[in-house]
Amino acid sequence: MDRFDVVVIGGGIIGLATARELRRRFPHASVAVLEKERAVAAHQTGHNSGVIHSGIYYPPGSLKARLCRAGSASMVEFCRERGVPVEVCGKLIVATEPAELPRLEKLLERGVANGLRVRRMAADEVREREPHVRALAAIDVPSTGIVDFRQVATALRASLEGDGVELRLGTEVRGFARADGAHLLHTSGGEVRAGYLVNCGGLHSDRLARAAGADPRLDKAISRLDRALRELAGRTGPEAQFAARRLAGMITVTLQAALLARHAAGPVADAFCASRLEPGALSGPGIPFGTLPGGLAIDDVLGRATPAHG
Repeated sequence: MDRFDVVVIGGGIIGLATARELRRRFPHASVAVLEKERAVAAHQTGHNSGVIHSGIYYPPGSLKARLCRAGSASMVEFCRERGVPVEVCGKLIVATEPAELPRLEKLLERGVANGLRVRRMAADEVREREPHVRALAAIDVPSTGIVDFRQVATALRASLEGDGVELRLGTEVRGFARADGAHLLHTSGGEVRAGYLVNCGGLHSDRLARAAGADPRLDKAISRLDRALRELAGRTGPEAQFAARRLAGMITVTLQAALLARHAAGPVADAFCASRLEPGALSGPGIPFGTLPGGLAIDDVLGRATPAHG
């Protein structure tokens, strides 16, 4: 039976990027990605509009706005570093009727509040730039780009394989079990043992979560995390500090942006934003991998499985 510290289920862009970040943060951990198809990016990652969004539509100061803006910049940087064709072509958001002008102005204000380099364009300027567009006014959003995310996924795959992450294509996860605090995955290629499990199965994430014994709804996991963080807030000393860092790290790995979308403020988001784990932060002297001080298992906090909803 093959054993890994962390197994990521799903070879789309979320699973590949998650594995890349795990390798960056924990270079000594063994990481594997399991993908049931014979190629990466076979589903939603390879079937979308290919737009790198600017974040203009999201409420100012929200996590969506901040993460979209940061992600746009990091995506372009990654593509240029890896030789993936990317075009930062910009886009125009147009108002074609007088009734749309007030909404256009509010959207312009939102873009400025989000720190984007946007500007208003008059009708004659729009015609000069896009002769086939009839508009009363427009917003120029120069940071919007386009890319083939299948090529991005291919570059991520090459990066992972170069960094020692094992990528198993054509390996479908068909069942789960637990033994000695670890996850046992029954796959089409045999059994795999994982210390931690990250579910990036896309449209199949809920099915995988249920098969692993978890409730794919976040409510129970959020309440457990809130309760654990409140309990840790009343404790002091190195052991408590270590436990808080580990728990915050598990939030980033297991619940990702979906949890933060539900809890954009409060202890969960605070722990997420404050967490900058160093290599080895998920293990410590005398503390088994997979447990918190006091004998509390991370799975007791997060549920029987640790799905990452993305």
